[in-house]
Amino acid sequence: MKLPHLFAGLFLVAPLLAAPPSVTTLTPAGGQRGTTAAVSATGTFDQWPAKVWCNTPGVTVTAEKEKGRFAVTLAADAPLGVVWLRFHTDSGASEPRPFVVGGLSEQAETEPNDDAKTAPAVTAPKVVNGVLAKNGDVDCFAVTLKKGQTLVASLDAHRTLRSPIDAVLQVTSADGTVVGQNHDARGLDPEVAFTAPADGTFAVRVFGFPSNPDSSIRHFGSPACVYRLTLTTEEFVDFASPLAVEAGKEATLSLSGWNLKANTATLGKADTLFGVAHPFAIAREPHPCHDLAAQTDKPLSPPFTATGRVRKETAPAVVPITAEAGKPLAIRLDSAALGLSLTPVLRVLDPAGKQLLKAEPAALGGGIDATFPPPKSGEYKVEVRDLFNSAGPRHLFRLQVTPAVPDVAATVAADRFTVVVGTPLDIPITVEKKNGFAGDLTAYAADLPDGVTMSLGTPAKPDPNAVVLRLTATKPGVSGRIRVGVGKKGDEAFKRVASALLPAYERTTPDLWLTVSPAAKK
Repeated sequence: MKLPHLFAGLFLVAPLLAAPPSVTTLTPAGGQRGTTAAVSATGTFDQWPAKVWCNTPGVTVTAEKEKGRFAVTLAADAPLGVVWLRFHTDSGASEPRPFVVGGLSEQAETEPNDDAKTAPAVTAPKVVNGVLAKNGDVDCFAVTLKKGQTLVASLDAHRTLRSPIDAVLQVTSADGTVVGQNHDARGLDPEVAFTAPADGTFAVRVFGFPSNPDSSIRHFGSPACVYRLTLTTEEFVDFASPLAVEAGKEATLSLSGWNLKANTATLGKADTLFGVAHPFAIAREPHPCHDLAAQTDKPLSPPFTATGRVRKETAPAVVPITAEAGKPLAIRLDSAALGLSLTPVLRVLDPAGKQLLKAEPAALGGGIDATFPPPKSGEYKVEVRDLFNSAGPRHLFRLQVTPAVPDVAATVAADRFTVVVGTPLDIPITVEKKNGFAGDLTAYAADLPDGVTMSLGTPAKPDPNAVVLRLTATKPGVSGRIRVGVGKKGDEAFKRVASALLPAYERTTPDLWLTVSPAAKK
């Protein structure tokens, strides 16, 4: 007679023992704004349906009846580019996963399509969502072109989606002759611009090798090797210059790419992106911005952001600046992070040509962060060259020089946390003090779920470079996005959000997730 009660208890406990969602890949990995995409999430969902949080307005995700299936609705004005989705249940949340909002119509890859004979037709402009699903897999797509038409084929796989492939793109003629090829145009992702010499149907072929090379000699594939292939004969903006403009001001940009109707465009006071096929971001800065292509030799005074280019392999770009003794400068330089080609080496020279500072990226594909303490007031030269002595139109860089003010950077060890009702959770926040920062720090938390409160915790060992945030919960079964960080005691305006590393994507996020679990029964 007691068995029904026993089974009822098991059913009540089971959801509490479920694991959080785990998502490895999304297929397709993006969609066109103004539409709803049917998306399959590969992973595990012990509880269903799961909910989905997005870091950007204009994106709504709802679970379907079938486990692992979601409807992703993209508003007509959803921002072009990458958004981040986090799947969650009462048990916890997944790591955020990227999803690309595009401006072109889309179609799904269909098999068989291993060669030109079986290649499905694609009417450009189009984005094809596909997967190199197994070793040896090759995907082909047929595009019909008129003589003189330029086809741009651009693959998005490793750089944005972190698919484990180093892909290759080829364009072949009807007889299989390779007439266009690229391997690494944007990081490990390829891009080809091909102009048809005559009317005809051409095949665009995709295959790849492991992004982490091994001893095998083969075409690599796995269910995780998802990609988005843009095929267009219309406007494709490769990049725009300058790379930064002053906030609140209009600017004229020089455009580089293919099939462009004009070589310039006006950036309005609120616009940030150019190009439907390939959105390109232009930074907005609160200080003067300069285009070195039109700049004289007059030195620039910090704070400023400048756009430059390494034009010759044997001649670095030189930016003259002014500086004051006793007032150190923070120098930031980016190129690869913007999808450009420069691997920078930066030097600061005094008027006599003596090197006072040399800096390189901490990792290949990264930018440069450096601090320069001027020994005297006067003029100096910032010199930028390519590590591999390369140069060209895509060797653009964005250089920012600002006063190196005392500041801190805050980090936490994970992007997800679980607090048990009745048991405080301590979250250590690691602090990196910069440029002589002084003062006592405290911790803060924002957007805490209902029933969760915060206080300061006590570190196990005294640490001047850490602050402990303590969370206490009274209500189980709630969860949500939170932000934590540090503030300066006595200065309410000084707050710095803490970020967590997402190792799979080599980026950080300030959007953490907190799950509240019930206390264990004794």
